[in-house]
Amino acid sequence: MEIDFNSVKKSYGRCVFTRDAKEKFFTQFYETFLSNHSAIATMFSDTNFEKQISMLKNAISMSIMYAEKQDELAKDVLTKIRKSHSRERYDVKPEYYSYWLDSLIATLRACDPNFNDTLEQHWRNMMQISIDYIAEGY
Repeated sequence: MEIDFNSVKKSYGRCVFTRDAKEKFFTQFYETFLSNHSAIATMFSDTNFEKQISMLKNAISMSIMYAEKQDELAKDVLTKIRKSHSRERYDVKPEYYSYWLDSLIATLRACDPNFNDTLEQHWRNMMQISIDYIAEGY
């Protein structure tokens, strides 16, 4: 399936660039993600969530750019994430990324009024490109 990047970007915009949705999206994402696995919740026990949300916004934007255009700036950002998530640093096990992606999809479904199964596949296919790149650095 070819990825419809315009639909993905519009979906993201509906979730984070409208007045009421912005705070709800990121708060709901972390509530969902942290409840998915006890080890994940433990990893975030001392997290500054204001900073974490800022990093998440950047990571999603860079993932879109990387998947769509193989953008070098985006790849540089994802390379930093890849290094920080390696076993030598934060030790983010590759299997945790499925929890992350499922949490993102659940949050998109809850926050984007136009979300549907086709859009979900576009999001999954698009994010998997960055997830695979990051996880390969484990």
